[in-house]
Amino acid sequence: MLVTRFKKAFISYSLGALVASLLLNVCNASAQEVKVKDYFGEQTIKLPVSKIAYIGSYVEVPAMLNVWNRVVGVSDYAFKDDIVKATLKGEDLKRVKHMSTDHTAALNVELLKKLSPDLVVTFVGNPKAVEHAKKFGISFLSFQETTIAEAMQAMQAQAAVLEIDASKKFAKMQETLDSIAERLKNVKKKKGVELFHKA
Repeated sequence: MLVTRFKKAFISYSLGALVASLLLNVCNASAQEVKVKDYFGEQTIKLPVSKIAYIGSYVEVPAMLNVWNRVVGVSDYAFKDDIVKATLKGEDLKRVKHMSTDHTAALNVELLKKLSPDLVVTFVGNPKAVEHAKKFGISFLSFQETTIAEAMQAMQAQAAVLEIDASKKFAKMQETLDSIAERLKNVKKKKGVELFHKA
């Protein structure tokens, strides 16, 4: 009899602990966040990121990570990009809002508030414009990469906030870059002029 009572008490306790554990996990899942670095330093991004906008850069990343269903807005120039044209189709194409590419002067805060993305990924053309938009409660990941390594880090940060394991894709990219570096190791660097064309 004592054993039976003990078993019942143990089962009740175990079920209680299990329910409490599940509730804690749900609470933790709803309050999850991830820390990533961008142009402004370490950013804390709340998860999940269900809606995202791309302004001024990285418009090919949604295709790479297969997340067009989460994109609410993208720079105008994206719709001329071959990768975007090949992957953004159907209902997603109709739904995604065209946004101004020229964000060096200011960001369209009114449109961003209307779209209410969980996160905006942008190239930093004007740091003050991004800082101003943040005052309206808009969360940003801002990049100003100058090297391939920095661009890869920026893409890895985006994969992290979107909770996507793209490690195989990044490994393949690194393998390709290493192969190119190996082929070019004996080529002398020449001084050159960089030209930037503003469309």
